[in-house]
Amino acid sequence: MEGDEVIDAPKHPDWLQMVCIKEGEVPHVIAYVSTRLSRYRPTMRCDIVDHRDILVLSLFSGGEVLNLMNVYSDDQHTAIEHLAAHVHSLPPFIYMVGDFNCVSTTWDDYEHGESLTAISLRDTASQIGLEWARPSNHGPTRISPNPNQRSNILEHDLQDLAIPVAAPATKEGVEALADAIVTAFSDAWLAHSTESKPTKRSKSWWTDKCLETFGFKKACKDAKCDFFDERIAEIATSRKRPWDLMEWVKQCKLPPCEAIRNGNQPCHDMDNLWDTLHGTYNSASGREYDASVLDELPDKPVCEWADFSEHELLSALKGCSNSSAPGPDHVTWVHLKELLKDKHILALFIVLANACLRVGHWPRIFKESLSVIVPKLNKPSYAIPKAFRPIVLLITFGKLIEKMIANRIQFDAVKHDIFHPNQLGGICQRSTEDAGLILTHLVRAGWVKGLQTSALAFDIAQFFPSINHEMFMAVLRKQGFLPVLVEFFASYLVGRSTVYCWNTFQSNSWSADVGVGQGSALSPVISGLFIAPVMKLFYIKAAPLNTTLLSFVDDGTILAQSKQLDDNNVGLRKAYKIIYLLFVAFALVLEHNKTELFHFLRRRDAYNPSLDLGYALHTGATPLKPKTYWRYLGFYFDRGLTFHEHVCYYATKAFTTVQAMCMLGNSTRGLSPKRHCLLYQSCVVPIATYSYRLWYFDGARNKGAMNQLKRMQRKAALWITGAFCTSPTGSLEALAGLIPVHLMLKKLAMRAVYRVATLLDTHPLRSMMGKGLLKRATPDAHSAALMTPAMRGKVKSTIMEVDKHVHTLTESFEPFAPEARPGDRLLDRYADRLHFDKRDPTQD
Repeated sequence: MEGDEVIDAPKHPDWLQMVCIKEGEVPHVIAYVSTRLSRYRPTMRCDIVDHRDILVLSLFSGGEVLNLMNVYSDDQHTAIEHLAAHVHSLPPFIYMVGDFNCVSTTWDDYEHGESLTAISLRDTASQIGLEWARPSNHGPTRISPNPNQRSNILEHDLQDLAIPVAAPATKEGVEALADAIVTAFSDAWLAHSTESKPTKRSKSWWTDKCLETFGFKKACKDAKCDFFDERIAEIATSRKRPWDLMEWVKQCKLPPCEAIRNGNQPCHDMDNLWDTLHGTYNSASGREYDASVLDELPDKPVCEWADFSEHELLSALKGCSNSSAPGPDHVTWVHLKELLKDKHILALFIVLANACLRVGHWPRIFKESLSVIVPKLNKPSYAIPKAFRPIVLLITFGKLIEKMIANRIQFDAVKHDIFHPNQLGGICQRSTEDAGLILTHLVRAGWVKGLQTSALAFDIAQFFPSINHEMFMAVLRKQGFLPVLVEFFASYLVGRSTVYCWNTFQSNSWSADVGVGQGSALSPVISGLFIAPVMKLFYIKAAPLNTTLLSFVDDGTILAQSKQLDDNNVGLRKAYKIIYLLFVAFALVLEHNKTELFHFLRRRDAYNPSLDLGYALHTGATPLKPKTYWRYLGFYFDRGLTFHEHVCYYATKAFTTVQAMCMLGNSTRGLSPKRHCLLYQSCVVPIATYSYRLWYFDGARNKGAMNQLKRMQRKAALWITGAFCTSPTGSLEALAGLIPVHLMLKKLAMRAVYRVATLLDTHPLRSMMGKGLLKRATPDAHSAALMTPAMRGKVKSTIMEVDKHVHTLTESFEPFAPEARPGDRLLDRYADRLHFDKRDPTQD
């Protein structure tokens, strides 16, 4: 079973966990470092020893490096042998500890011989400056009784027993003597014995002090339970946001503790670390670009630009998260929302925002930022700077103005087709599911025509930090933006500076005159505008190749279709060269080592040809090998588009999420069943049904997928109701208020069908539809509009289902009408003429 792990190493906020996790290996050693040592920059040193069973930790104090080692030796003694083989390359150590699993008279108290492994371990330790340290605080584990010490109170009381020692001569005397002795014992017992209850703590050493301490522990536990019960009630009931509790049940990721390397050298000095980070995130500085490639594209007409309004500013502010981190001024969105309730301050901010655009100048204070270095998710190693991304924290009010500008540009760029239709990331009305639907439809329609489909996926190296400012200005002029807006960006992009933040350490100010910061509201828009001409130029230059290019931010995919896979490889190689040269002209670099090849094939044969890409790593004797399973935008493709792996992954992920959610409540405490149900529907169902439209449509074979989702929902129903595990599924779903899986998917599918009617006239999904839905979109070669009736009956895909059922919707939509343009809306222009009566008529 795949999915997120629920059980992991123990964690505590006062301790830093260090463990080296490699793909395919289970680590045997872990180190816990107190956060009080953070000023010594504790670092895991894989550059010294890179072994599954050995962990090296370094502390830096001034110019001195203190090395410590944790070792686990298995039954084959591989760790000890590894140390012995590499002892000459090891630096001095001050401490080594571990489970060595070897016998020696040096550290064992009884004679049983000396192993060769122990001798090797002692020799290795001596060569790295270590000596055997005998335990200095060994307490006795066995206490012999003192014969001169009275053992108990009962003996002390019987010592002074006043019973005459005389031999009784009669039966009555014997009875009296026996009664006297028994009475003495009974009195002593009643005087000194204490009542005890047999529990797991009924130990001979248990004292009243232990009882008090245990009572304190129980009080702490009860207080903790009461506190979190109140927090759960506040979040789920008062705030009515139970999904915020999902952060409590997610897997805790171990922080990256391995030292970043600059080439082959680890960065242990802070100045070296700042140089490495700045060099990585500003590697595009000084790259040559060629703006003449834009001459092949026609100039777009210039768009108008209206002043910002109060309604536009407040609408942009309303969607800002109160938990977002502030910039260098420490002013949060909460502060800004409170300040802008004052009409004078609101008017002042509007004046400044309009002046920035009217004058074409971005204030210097808004150009200062903090770049917080955060690790990317699920990277195999965090020893290289590319495994981290800089998140830019800007002054909050500057971000608000950027957000308004981004909304304006996004609307105009989509409405006037400045973006290419096949750009599917960072643009409104376009999503990863749209990319998956287009891809699967092309593959299935190609199979009906006897065509095989191959995909070549590529990635742009350090895309956001590599956007060339001069090239971007040339792109803006070509795309028809107002000269004052181009002048504004000329000021916005220059003279920027940032301070890098690594844990609790901060660098000095660095110049940042290349790229756009991830964290700015303008970065998705700028990146989309920058990629748009690349897409358009590719379709001009690659027109004879009959290929399709899809783009999702910095991830691109080239699709080729022909009768043979070998012919696809020829077309993909030529198309890749075209896109590579275009990116070079735009001062961008492709990461050839991340390029992936995948062949879709309905037949169950083993033919899966490799591709000589023509560039390093994937040329000559080492061609690019195709994958058996391909992960793209969160989808798991197999060659026959059965989506077995995809459904298994997300059903298991949803199942483990439900299991983890059990800590938020049960039948006696925590969340109520109603909140359980809401949490499941809002947080688990989206996981289980992610991209379900790729495998759920009319004519699809999905019985196995449905069964996996049913098992997942049954687990959720048991948690919601607190019922027995043997309860029937149908009754559980009815009591929990859950729609059966097949009906839930049917409902979601119909909503997805109607969504297509709300899309822009040139949306890429429309290019796959029939004539009634094409509108202004250019029909694709595999669109339903160009299919014969016989072919339409053979092609089974979500696109064909939408084209068949969307006519049942009678309403019409115009998502980008002129009246919906930011700055030209009713409340933007005539807010002073409108009055809203907010009184509740039921209270009159």
